[in-house]
Amino acid sequence: MERVTKNELPSLRQSVGAAPLTSLQAVRLIDTVQVLLEEREAIAQLLLGDLPSSLRELRDTLNEMARIVR
Repeated sequence: MERVTKNELPSLRQSVGAAPLTSLQAVRLIDTVQVLLEEREAIAQLLLGDLPSSLRELRDTLNEMARIVR
């Protein structure tokens, strides 16, 4: 099953206002959210799994993580 693309989100938002999502759209949306959550978890584990000892390095790591997940 293919994932929902960023370009499709405005159309999906409009569809929600006009009519309910089709079953296929709902499944694609849920699948995409699942993938995004898994990607965020993997990123967090990679970055937070090896936390630096200094506060400066820790701050830099957290700032990097914030940039990645935006």
